Amino acid sequence: MPMPPRRDQPANTFYKPALSRGRSVIFDPTDHELFVAQQQGFDWQLLQNGSVHRYADRFSVETATGHLSDLNYRIHSFDAGSWGAVSQMYSAFAASMSFPDNYGQGLDAFNDVLSDIGSYRYGSDPNCRGTVLAIADFDSLAELDRHTAIALLDIFARQARLAALYGHAMLCLIESADENLGRVGGSDVHAARVFELPPDPPEPFDESIIVEFGFQFYATDSESRSIAAAVASAAVPVLEEVGRYETRTASTSERAGQFDEIHSSSGRRRRPGQHLFDINIAVRGRGDRSTLGEAVFHAVTAARLPFEQMYETAFSGHTLDVASKRYPLLALP
Repeated sequence: MPMPPRRDQPANTFYKPALSRGRSVIFDPTDHELFVAQQQGFDWQLLQNGSVHRYADRFSVETATGHLSDLNYRIHSFDAGSWGAVSQMYSAFAASMSFPDNYGQGLDAFNDVLSDIGSYRYGSDPNCRGTVLAIADFDSLAELDRHTAIALLDIFARQARLAALYGHAMLCLIESADENLGRVGGSDVHAARVFELPPDPPEPFDESIIVEFGFQFYATDSESRSIAAAVASAAVPVLEEVGRYETRTASTSERAGQFDEIHSSSGRRRRPGQHLFDINIAVRGRGDRSTLGEAVFHAVTAARLPFEQMYETAFSGHTLDVASKRYPLLALP
């Protein structure tokens, strides 16, 4: 049974909305339209499940912290792979989160200061949306001291629950391949992911390779010539920075779909007289295939050319003779 209020204390003292103190809640269900929008946010997708989240790779952790930074979360990022001892972890925490000079090293001390972070004494900012602890290569810490690593997550989960009472959203994001971290603070370590893909690794090429970019278009014979010219015009500024280039136009085989009534990729209806054409443009020089392919794709897309698909082929070694016959202007003297 709830305790009655003291006679010298108004009955609603403990229920005074926090909004009257000048701070707003992070997610406000009393404003339905706003709340629906807030639920689409990256932070809601994490916080609705818990405070500790595991990502399988560093790219995902960095992408997630980037999204949270954009939402005005204060980020504290660490690389556990650089720690040769647990004491270095505590020192890194103290430096980043502005722990006091009398901060001790150990789990009890970490629990105390994390509580102070939750109540905005230091290492956090009430003007920010929340606070994030991001640890890359968490498995290295677990190899140093698994008990400390697990206890660290447990402490964070418990203190994050307390901080939530103040309207302070706290998240711990770790990079780990360990699927058996178990439960911390009474809740799971949640496996999380981001939808962005990591950038393609560098693929350098030189004069020993001919790189071909192909675009498929539905067109009539006359249209194919103008489209080929348009593709070349769009891609030339990009290719000129790499080396020599040459274009080639060819009608595809019937099996490739040139007689399909509906275009397979775009869904556009094939007009009378149209066939499926390959518009190819090849380059020989020096550069990076990943960077070049992306630049060519964006250049042709920006020109609003309605291609069905783009593909890329690199010719080298014994296939180089085939490409040289197909693109005689690119053959070496």
